[in-house]
Amino acid sequence: YMCDSLILMQEAKVTKSMKKLQGRRHAPMKSKPITQLQSERREEGLAAPISKENKGFKMLAMMGYKPGTGLGKTSSGTTETIPLALKRD
Repeated sequence: YMCDSLILMQEAKVTKSMKKLQGRRHAPMKSKPITQLQSERREEGLAAPISKENKGFKMLAMMGYKPGTGLGKTSSGTTETIPLALKRD
């Protein structure tokens, strides 16, 4: 029970998407090297605080954690994050 108009609509969508892809193939690449992109994304992620929707943050909040306070029973734990050390060998 296929309708010809349905088939024609699907073919039109396919040809439009193919034209878009063909136009992209001939466009010059302006992207940065992968290592630089990874470095930038890592720095952005480390600079941003953990969101309140994060599962780990929710678990800490259920145990009484408040942002800016230390961890532990007396809240005397470190408030600074542990620095990230990348191995490059």
